[in-house]
Amino acid sequence: MIVGMSEPPLIEHNPHEKRPTNAIWWFMWPAIALLWAWYLYFYEFDWPSVAIGGLTMGVLVIWGTEITGNKVPESWRKAAGGR
Repeated sequence: MIVGMSEPPLIEHNPHEKRPTNAIWWFMWPAIALLWAWYLYFYEFDWPSVAIGGLTMGVLVIWGTEITGNKVPESWRKAAGGR
């Protein structure tokens, strides 16, 4: 039997708190595009192109997670009572 259990402390939240800026993405996407353009102009596809593709994929995943707040968009969710 547990005795003397109290309510958990209330975590305060500032409703006017500003979200951190997404300014890094204004730099990152043009940098990735320039990297691809430079690479495709000077080289043929080989292992470095696979590495650049992996970097692009990693940045895309991080960007998507950041933009969505790591939540599934409403348009991706199934309706309740579906199949």
